[in-house]
Order: sequence, then C-alpha cells, then structure tokens
Amino acid sequence: MKTVSGTPRFDSIFLGEVNLNLLAFPDVHMTATAGYIDSKTGKKFGSTQFTGGWSPTTLTKLNEFLDEMERDIAAQVFDGPSPIRGGGQDVYPTSDGVPQL
Repeated sequence: MKTVSGTPRFDSIFLGEVNLNLLAFPDVHMTATAGYIDSKTGKKFGSTQFTGGWSPTTLTKLNEFLDEMERDIAAQVFDGPSPIRGGGQDVYPTSDGVPQL
C-alpha cells in the first residue's frame, strides 16, 4: 500500500463511542472510539479505537459510573425507596470463566 505524507488539518480529538463488556467482571473490556476534528471549522476527519491503557483515575470513575447506573436501573425496576448501594451481590467469574448468576 502506498502512503501519502502531509500535515493534518485536525488539531483536536473527541470521544465518539464507548463500548463496555462487563460479562467477565471484574475483568472489564472497554473500547473507546475517538474522532479527529478541526476545532476552527468543526470538520471531522475519521476515527480510531483504543482498547486499553486506561489510567487508575479513569477506572475508578468508571466504577463509580457503573454503580450509579445500576442504582438508576434498580430504581426503575424495584418498588419503594431508592435501593441502597452495596445491597446486592457482586458478580465474579467462576473457575471456568463463566460469570456466576
């Protein structure tokens, strides 16, 4: 394949999509798609995916986000006051790698 060199017109990135797979929790598989953009014109120039290299801060915030999301869902499906965090059982994989139910 032939390549062409030059100076990109984009100068910024934006987060376009995040895909989480929690079926093997606590082993979390997260893919983020970031796009390239020219901040002056708003024109977008393609995207690329990242599958790791997440900082401890990102992983801590992700865990907080997931806790809050589960709480929101529980509030929609259970009667009564908002569920108390930590009231459920964590799901961890078994020795065969299949998460417990």
